[in-house]
Amino acid sequence: MILGQAERLHELANLSKSSSNLKFACPVIAFTSGKGGTGKTFITLNTAYTLSRLRRKILIVDLDANLSNINIMLNIKPSGSVYDFFSGKSLLDEVVYQFEPTLHFVFGESGKIDHPDLTSQNVKSLFDSLQKLSHNYDFIFIDTSSGAGEGVLSILTNSDYIFLVTNPEPTSIMDAYVIIKLLNKNVVINKKYVIVNRCASFTEGKTAFDNLYKASTHFLREKIDLLGIVEYSAEVSKSILSQELFAVKYPASKINQQIKGLCKSIVGIQKTNASKY
Repeated sequence: MILGQAERLHELANLSKSSSNLKFACPVIAFTSGKGGTGKTFITLNTAYTLSRLRRKILIVDLDANLSNINIMLNIKPSGSVYDFFSGKSLLDEVVYQFEPTLHFVFGESGKIDHPDLTSQNVKSLFDSLQKLSHNYDFIFIDTSSGAGEGVLSILTNSDYIFLVTNPEPTSIMDAYVIIKLLNKNVVINKKYVIVNRCASFTEGKTAFDNLYKASTHFLREKIDLLGIVEYSAEVSKSILSQELFAVKYPASKINQQIKGLCKSIVGIQKTNASKY
């Protein structure tokens, strides 16, 4: 169970100490979720693309270990991936894929029998290399696996901000709460923001966030912030099936306007904390 791993986080924090003390030139944002199927990768990808249209330079690192799909969503067959980095076959900058001048990727890998486990030591090595690349970017986005395995916990510990993507369903809200509880128990003080995705309406999304907020403040004494709400649309599935970026295929859609709202909030966070970078 997720909470059964709580005692491991102290060890992970110690193992990652040198990474968390690294001076990055830009914010590192981890997009995560308590369960699969929240649309986390869709949000990560389209938010990054939209920010890149605002002249922000973004690097997305796909760390959904050995179950990666960003390259599939874009219909790209990369020549290198994070697998090559973790296997010691390539340096990190050698597997950076330039999708556009302002949007770069380190793609993940899927189905490799010999794929290295995403351990805290591997995360430490990755963050060491990301720090050297950070001066090239305005943001580094990390798309994590869902849940709270060792690698995910280490990523969340070392990132500047945690964007927790959830859905309005009670099970999704509960899983999001468990992630917050696990991090809170082990004094992971990184700023946490919530994105409620796939909502029937803004009201449904706001109610879901309010329930999560009440549980977090009442039981954990920890405040969380709402980054934004993204509603459900069948067009999302159509863009995924056609392997096209939603923000490109449906630029005038309501969903795209809501993604732009997420980007506005992210830029605001960057400006508020500009002195850190």
